[in-house]
Amino acid sequence: MYNYIVNNMYKNEDIVFENRHYGENDGKPIIIEGKSKIMISTPHCVKHMREGKIKSSDIFTFCIGDYLNKSLDCPFIYQSGFDNTDANYSNSKDSKYKKALLYYVIKNDIRLVIDLHGMKNGHGILLDIGTGGKERITLNNETKEFEILKYNLEKELGIINIGDNKIFDCTNPNTISNYISTNCEIPCVQLEISSSLRKPENSEKLINALTNTIAQINYLYKNWKILYILF
Repeated sequence: MYNYIVNNMYKNEDIVFENRHYGENDGKPIIIEGKSKIMISTPHCVKHMREGKIKSSDIFTFCIGDYLNKSLDCPFIYQSGFDNTDANYSNSKDSKYKKALLYYVIKNDIRLVIDLHGMKNGHGILLDIGTGGKERITLNNETKEFEILKYNLEKELGIINIGDNKIFDCTNPNTISNYISTNCEIPCVQLEISSSLRKPENSEKLINALTNTIAQINYLYKNWKILYILF
């Protein structure tokens, strides 16, 4: 049954596949509501512009985020179409995506943002977790979420060489994780997923790892709130 669900979730990629992954013509960021305090972001699910060059979309990141929204009630933001910017590179003045995400995080007291991206095969690793370099500046002194994510990915995928700020470290202040963590003072991670792991036939363990991670962090958040009230 679980494999059936994972395989069928990829049909939703058609939402952003329109117009050869340029998406909708107006290119607005869209937010799907959720009650969880963990928010999922997929800014590169459609093609985007960086330094005058059109960059390919991070295929299948949308349907992964969409699945986490539907299964775990995580609020979910995605870029619906090409708008001549790159939400993970352009400055905040030019990025409607960053503005929409910032407003939602503040208004809804979001406590963690997981920003999903795709990387090409050939980097020597299948996953890279960006947290702002060696100082982990995007975690805002909260390491538990990162530890839970890394543990579940290693456990489910059987991988011990998951990148830790190896290639995509989020030290650029215009990255979504850096921008949101700085302005909202919450932990944010940028998860770069190799193309081989995003393929439908290979992604079941990845989806399971992300599901377990969010469920466990949600559990901790609820219990931390109870402990805070008690003490």
